[in-house]
Amino acid sequence: MTATTMKLGLAAFAALGAAALVNITMLQPNAGRVAVSRPAAQSTVKPQQAAPGEARSGARSAPAAETPTVPAAAAPAPPAPPTPSATTDVTRAIQRELKDRGYDAGTPDGQPGLMTRAAIMAYEHDRNLPLTAEPTPQLLKLIVMNTSLTAARTGPTLEQSVQATHVIRTVQQSLVTLGYAPGKVDGRLGDDTVRAIRDFELDQGLPETGRVSGQLVARLSRLAGQGRLNSTR
Repeated sequence: MTATTMKLGLAAFAALGAAALVNITMLQPNAGRVAVSRPAAQSTVKPQQAAPGEARSGARSAPAAETPTVPAAAAPAPPAPPTPSATTDVTRAIQRELKDRGYDAGTPDGQPGLMTRAAIMAYEHDRNLPLTAEPTPQLLKLIVMNTSLTAARTGPTLEQSVQATHVIRTVQQSLVTLGYAPGKVDGRLGDDTVRAIRDFELDQGLPETGRVSGQLVARLSRLAGQGRLNSTR
C-alpha cells in the first residue's frame, strides 16, 4: 500500500467519525444526558405555631360565650325562736284577754299552767278550732281580732296537740278520783268523758258544757284536795 492510499483511508475514517459525532449531538440532543432533578424551592413562610389549647390544624378556635352566673336565691332564714321574755309576755296577754272574755285562765303571771291551758282549750272548743292548749302569738292575735262567741261545735272531735292530750288525761284521772266514770283514761274527749264532765258540772252548779275549761280544772283541783293539778305525761 502506498503512502497516498494510506492518507486517503485516514481521511475517510476521520470523515466517518465526524459524521457519527454530528448524528449523535445534533439529531439526538437528549441522548447521553443524565436528568438531574433539582429540589423544589423551600417556602420561606414559617407556619404559625399553635398556642396551647388551640386546634392542631392551626385554626384558632373562637372563645366560648360566657354564660352569666345567676346567684341562687337565698333560702329564707327560719324564724328565730321566741325568747323566754317574749313567751312570758304573750302568755300573760292571753291570760288577760281570756279573762276579759269570760274564760278563767287563772292569775295572769305569764306561766302556761294547767288552768291556763284548759282555758285556751275552752276558747278553741267554742270556735271549733283544733285543741292546742298552747299560748302562741297566733292565738293572741285571734283572740284580739275575734271577740264574738260562736256556737259550740257539735261535729266530730277535731285534732288536738300532745299538750291538749295531757290536759284531758289529767281531767279524766281527777274525775275518776272523785267517783265519776269518764271511761278510758286516754286523753281523748270521748262520749264517756263528755258525759262525766257534764255530770260533774251539774253537781257543782256550773254551766253544763261537757268540755275542758279553766273553771273545770280549778274546781276539780279544789275538790280533789290537791290544790293544783299537774299535767301527767
